[in-house]
Amino acid sequence: SVSLVGCIQPEPLSSLLLKPDDDGMVARFCPFWPLLSPPKRPMRMSDSGCAEQAFGRLHGLKMPTDYEGDPKPDFIPFSKAAQAHLDAFTREAFEWEREAEGSGLLVSSIGKANGLSVRVALILTFLDWAASDQVDPPVEISEDYYIRAVRFVRDYALPMARMTYAETALKPVDRAAVMGGR
Repeated sequence: SVSLVGCIQPEPLSSLLLKPDDDGMVARFCPFWPLLSPPKRPMRMSDSGCAEQAFGRLHGLKMPTDYEGDPKPDFIPFSKAAQAHLDAFTREAFEWEREAEGSGLLVSSIGKANGLSVRVALILTFLDWAASDQVDPPVEISEDYYIRAVRFVRDYALPMARMTYAETALKPVDRAAVMGGR
C-alpha cells in the first residue's frame, strides 16, 4: 500500500485519465477537490502534541510474527453488525457500478468503493484508539466505525471521483469531441 499526497494540473490529469487502457491503478487513488474558500490568517496556532502522541502510538504497534519469527500482516475482524453493513454497502456499490453510464475510471472507482470503505474503517478505528487513553489496540472494527467510513465513501470520496473521472465516463465519440475542443 502506498499513500500519495500532492497535486496535478488539469491538463496532465486529463491526459493521464483519458488513456484508453484501464488497468485499475488510477481508480485506486482517492481524488480530493477542496471547495474554494478565501484565504485568511489562522486565529490560533495548532498544537501538534496530540498528533505526535497519536502517531507515536501507531508507530509503536508491534506486527505479529509467523512461525519463523518474520513479521506478518494482522487480521482485524469486523463485528457482526459491521459485517452486515459491509454486505449491504457492497450490494449498494454493485448497483451503482451496474447503473454507471459509460465505462472507464468512474466504473473502476465505484468497483473499489467497498474495499475503500473497509480500509477507511480500519484507519478511523486506529486513529481514535491512538488519540485515546485505551491501552490495548482495537481487536475488531465496530459498526460505528464502518458506518462512518461508508458515509465518507458515499458522501465524499465517490462524488470526488465522479468530478475527477467525468470525462472518462463519456462514450469514445463524445470523448473525442471534448478532446477536440481543447
